[in-house]
Amino acid sequence: MLIRARILFAVLTSAAVLVAAPARAQFGVNAQGVNAAFIKLFGPHTNFTAKVDVQVLDKAGKDWLRLPGKIAALEEKLRFDVDMGRAVSKELPEFAINSLKQSGMNEVISIVRPDRKATFLIYPGAQSYLNLPLSADDAAAMQKGYKVETASSARETLQGKERVRSNVVVREAAGNAVLTATTWTAPELKNFPVQIETKQDNMTIILRFADLQLLKPAASQFELPAGFTEYQDMQKMMFGIMKKMVSGTPGD
Repeated sequence: MLIRARILFAVLTSAAVLVAAPARAQFGVNAQGVNAAFIKLFGPHTNFTAKVDVQVLDKAGKDWLRLPGKIAALEEKLRFDVDMGRAVSKELPEFAINSLKQSGMNEVISIVRPDRKATFLIYPGAQSYLNLPLSADDAAAMQKGYKVETASSARETLQGKERVRSNVVVREAAGNAVLTATTWTAPELKNFPVQIETKQDNMTIILRFADLQLLKPAASQFELPAGFTEYQDMQKMMFGIMKKMVSGTPGD
């Protein structure tokens, strides 16, 4: 019953902008969580919390997915919270949402920890999490640092307020692009990007931020919960969760 819903996991737990090496998928929050370069889109703002509205448009420009969430950043660490039970999508039928809720997999917390060279996808309702090490390429690029290029800036009115639209490219030290996006920054919010847009294949992903707090979040928000079962493979985790639902014991 969860098979069809799994198609959306990469988007629902990713829901952000996207990363761009020419030979790689561009989701900046991909199946392995938020890409380590994603924080660079926020410029000097490395400590903040905000609500985020994620909108994914299909190739015809129509809504494919709408999902509210929360984001927090602490230096190079990132946390992204979503509840898939609140997702609106023509690809996510009600029975799939109910199945996710029943299994405890509807709430997903994605935490990127560059210091641990890993991303963690946490499922509080299932008391489980995925430990996903960064790829060798991502780890090497992160260690060498990223360069940010901003071009084609222009002033636009967005939702009745003046914004500065810019094309942003984040590159590895060697010069390869790892993330591309268009950002709309707000002068009254110290040029924080209140909207980010990118494309993946034929889809457009838009993130809109609200209730911004330019303050350090608690460090505890970026730690792993005690007592949860750790997995390093999505299929094994799902099998373990299903086994636990049936027998009441955690599966491996």
